[in-house]
Amino acid sequence: MSRNARALLASSTLVACLLFALPLPAARVVPVCAPEPVELEISGKVYRYFPLTAGSPLSFTVEGPAVFEPILRWRFEGGASDVDVDVVFTLDGRVMWHQVFTTAAGAAGYPAQPDWRGGKPKRAPLDIPSGEHTVELTLVAPTLGVLDVNPVVRAPDVLPWRVAWRGEFGVAYVSNIFRYSDADVDDFLDGRHEEKYPVETTDDVRLEPSFDLSLVREEPGRRTTELRLSADVRLPVINSEKSFAKLGARVKETRTRFAYVLVDYYAIPSYHIRYLWDGDADGDDPYRSCDYRKHSVRVEVGSDRSLPVDFIARLKYDYMGYNQNFVEYDSDAWTTGLVAIVRPVRGVRVDLGYALRKLTALGYDEVGETGGASDDSDISYEQDEYALKVRWDVGRVRDVRTVLTLGARLQVRFYQTSKSVEDDPYHAGREDTYWTFSARSTHQLTEETALEVFYEHRRRSSRSDYNEELGSSKDYTADRVGIRLIFEGERFLD
Repeated sequence: MSRNARALLASSTLVACLLFALPLPAARVVPVCAPEPVELEISGKVYRYFPLTAGSPLSFTVEGPAVFEPILRWRFEGGASDVDVDVVFTLDGRVMWHQVFTTAAGAAGYPAQPDWRGGKPKRAPLDIPSGEHTVELTLVAPTLGVLDVNPVVRAPDVLPWRVAWRGEFGVAYVSNIFRYSDADVDDFLDGRHEEKYPVETTDDVRLEPSFDLSLVREEPGRRTTELRLSADVRLPVINSEKSFAKLGARVKETRTRFAYVLVDYYAIPSYHIRYLWDGDADGDDPYRSCDYRKHSVRVEVGSDRSLPVDFIARLKYDYMGYNQNFVEYDSDAWTTGLVAIVRPVRGVRVDLGYALRKLTALGYDEVGETGGASDDSDISYEQDEYALKVRWDVGRVRDVRTVLTLGARLQVRFYQTSKSVEDDPYHAGREDTYWTFSARSTHQLTEETALEVFYEHRRRSSRSDYNEELGSSKDYTADRVGIRLIFEGERFLD
């Protein structure tokens, strides 16, 4: 992909995020030119009601989706008897229905008028679609007297489908984009073994746009269903061969305050690792480009803030298919994991996780060979992973909401090949240890936009029972630091 094409893709992503980052109105009700409210005392609490009389309708602006469910109480003065009340409801000028009911005096009183008594309550629900709408109440009968109205609005039992989006545009500096060892970096800088390093630089600046689009169906307080599509792109400015895209889809079903289940899939159509030594290559030029494609499926089940310590259980399957020079690396991997989530104080969340990963590689590349009987590399391994993440919602810092997130991950990988060091010098008796440390600070600029600064440090150390020099060619460190702008929004589809 050319630099102009990458710049165009990044610009298009940013424009799309800006166009879609529109606010979602919250459900609320506002009286329009209403008379002064009166106070009613009910069970020791005081509530404000708007008086409705014949010939003087009440109008309210309501933002949906919502249920407009006013509480209606006829005002009894003295010893009046039961009353038949007829009220007309209109929505944006269109008559919805008459509400006719009979009411009698109840226990509600008027602190300012001890002789008055409020009638027994009557609720009259009206569904309001998304957007801003005008609701008008007109008292048809009786023509004399007052109906006091408390304009309650609530979320509907089932919200309509809504579309939600999240776009990110980030820029990062990557210190070691090919994850070369220190010795490899020195060789590259000194111009040695040029056939091994057909690259311009070992570091790079990378554009990191991404976009998520979700369809969400919610029953407030009960359940939520989410369908999501995502695209995540990495575009190095100089080393274009390291460009790749990650495309995903996800389904998540949540039973509020109980549990959730999630199934997701993602694919990387093509990813370039670097030029690697190939035992089958010509002796004068033994290094070949190593690329793979990846498919991943994950199933996750977790409790939804229903326990003192919430748990997440995960099962993941990965398939990696390599290019023709490294067919022996084709692999299947299964990962099982468990995460415990604790919230020791308000605003702090701590995730503690463990995962076991088992990867089985093909181990051969010619007809008639088998994994245990070939002269090819076998990258099969078992890996233990330990993870810690701490998220702290700091609150407002200089009037900007700030969230800090710190993470650490340790992976210990044991290669399983039974081949000799002569047949597989890079994997026989090998053990790798990976350390990853990360930090990010997120600052909420508006309801729809946020600015995030992030840093990541990654290192690997390798050792082998048979190859004392393995570490000098496999150990590496890599740093990534950058900034990203985040756009979010949602809109109902009713």
